Amino acid sequence: MKHVQSPLSVQIPSKQKHYPIYIEPDSLERVGQILKGHLPAGCKTLVITDTVVAGICAKRVQERLKQSGFEVYLYTVPEGEGSKTLAMAERIFAFALEIGLSRKDALIALGGGVVGDLAGFCAATFFRGVPFVQIPTTLLAQVDSSVGGKVAVNFQSAKNGIGAFYQPLAVIIDPLILTHLPPRPLKAGLAEVVKYSLIEQTCMAEEGFFEFLWTHAAQPDKVLPEIIERCCLIKAAVVAQDETEETGIRSYLNLGHTFAHAYEEITGYSALLHGEAVSMGMVRACRLAEWLGMFPTTDRERFEALCQEMALPMEPPEGLEPLQLLRLMRHDKKASAGTIRLVLPVEKIGHVTLKDDVPDETILSVL
Repeated sequence: MKHVQSPLSVQIPSKQKHYPIYIEPDSLERVGQILKGHLPAGCKTLVITDTVVAGICAKRVQERLKQSGFEVYLYTVPEGEGSKTLAMAERIFAFALEIGLSRKDALIALGGGVVGDLAGFCAATFFRGVPFVQIPTTLLAQVDSSVGGKVAVNFQSAKNGIGAFYQPLAVIIDPLILTHLPPRPLKAGLAEVVKYSLIEQTCMAEEGFFEFLWTHAAQPDKVLPEIIERCCLIKAAVVAQDETEETGIRSYLNLGHTFAHAYEEITGYSALLHGEAVSMGMVRACRLAEWLGMFPTTDRERFEALCQEMALPMEPPEGLEPLQLLRLMRHDKKASAGTIRLVLPVEKIGHVTLKDDVPDETILSVL
């Protein structure tokens, strides 16, 4: 994998629209200039953010948009998964009506995955769809959730239970924003980064990302633009082949997630960050694949060594009931007729496959 120089731009292919991902340090300073190429002059923009990001960069983004001639409104939601609800979406709809937002105006998501999913859901459904821009501020959102057009809110016990495929006009990624955030979300985002290295060769005809991460495992923050670009390129390749999950290829992005969603739900969506749960879930998936004879022990050990070097959490909280976890996995939205569908590594690092015939007893052995 080659080192690249900023600014970077990755094109996302989509049946709805092709759109760019801008990856550039300090791009928040140019957000107004960038969006002048995507939005009508002087249009209204409703920036959705959360209480953490509001205190870091929301005012700066608001000012840069105003300087470029946009009429800007700001709506702040509480930080965390509890904001990703229909009730919160209703409040945003009410505010959008209050300020007179039209179908030609735009919603802008400024925040992590929760804000991106929530704002994207509102954009997809308000007046049957208004223009939408993603400005992700966490590593997890920059490499994964802001790209590809999945938007949703949680409903009752169903994580992302109500949503749509709705592509943004553009994604603006400023790696420098990560230096202003607490270290825990950055560490959690590295789990999704590692995931991309485990699926890379199944999704595109290139390799080397795992070795790149191995080389920089002690200080991944030194190569964040390269890491973000690589993950976005892999995500773009997946979207190009299976934008709306019709062929199964997009399911490869869920490596470790069936386990992770169960960990998140059983702990009340409060004890674990999504990336932390994904890290634990990937460990279970790799150990299960090894148990089934699909994945070499040496590769499983190398993967776990990378997780240890990056200080990613590998073991779930103590006291979780395996049978309850199994029940939750059976009700995951990727399940089919109650059958657990798992993405598992196969043959060597970089290759994965879908498997839906793993006996419950075998899954329980790794839980």
